[in-house]
Amino acid sequence: MARRISTSQYRSKLNQAISKYNQAVRKYDQERKRAINDYNRAVRKFNADQRTRRQRIQSALNQLSRTPIIQSYSVVTTSTHLLGESYLRLEEHATTGYSPEQSRFLIDLPQKETANSINVLNVLTGQGVVAPPDGVILGTTEIEDELRRIEPDLDNRWRGAIYSLNPNNPDASRHFCTSSREILDQILVLAAPNADVIASNPRCQVTDKGDPTRREKIHYLLKRRGFDLDLLDDFVENDIQNIIELFNVFNSATHGPAGKFSLPELLTIKKRVEDGIIFVAGIAAEPS
Repeated sequence: MARRISTSQYRSKLNQAISKYNQAVRKYDQERKRAINDYNRAVRKFNADQRTRRQRIQSALNQLSRTPIIQSYSVVTTSTHLLGESYLRLEEHATTGYSPEQSRFLIDLPQKETANSINVLNVLTGQGVVAPPDGVILGTTEIEDELRRIEPDLDNRWRGAIYSLNPNNPDASRHFCTSSREILDQILVLAAPNADVIASNPRCQVTDKGDPTRREKIHYLLKRRGFDLDLLDDFVENDIQNIIELFNVFNSATHGPAGKFSLPELLTIKKRVEDGIIFVAGIAAEPS
């Protein structure tokens, strides 16, 4: 038999229920307001960081534009400007809402690649004080398992290239960059086989030999990682081309007595190439 309650008891229970409901509503509103404030704070920080990144790169590019072009480095100077411009277009497109992994490839690493490229050109052309990059050691590497996950031999080749770097070796930069270029080429060959790229896009652009172009391989790998963005394709293509132009300079052996590079210069070169390999290898890795 149902228990009978008095009118006062009913009112008390009703008031308790209303109070509990109102507390829940207030808690929800507070949490919602906190979430909105946190999001707005994150957006403001992202926008401020974005302005800082853009201003830093734009300022460096403006400085390069005011510097007389040294004929020996004219091609790599043009390539550095193209890379910087493609970064600024990519940065302008970037917004909040990306996962940490997406932000790494869309924002963080492109900014580092662009800054490294400008720094190398400044060092080679004698702009400012030539100082080694912080934390970079000539005989060690920051590359861990990135290359080994693609092909163990690539990792072995890279460590051999690092071993060859020596400021007393006139062929140090040439040997290092020749090996590094082969590594970059092989990353794309192994991670983006021609048959897979063509199967993904039968109408892709091809070379005179009928193979998909480098840009098509880049697009294939980025799309596999969830990026279907022409601006990012442009940046990666320009980034690889910039490193290749750097290799061409080294292979010409026109720098300094007997083509030797100083320790700070070798460290700067090493960081540029090393970070570039990390970037491309990360794009080429199978998505987890």
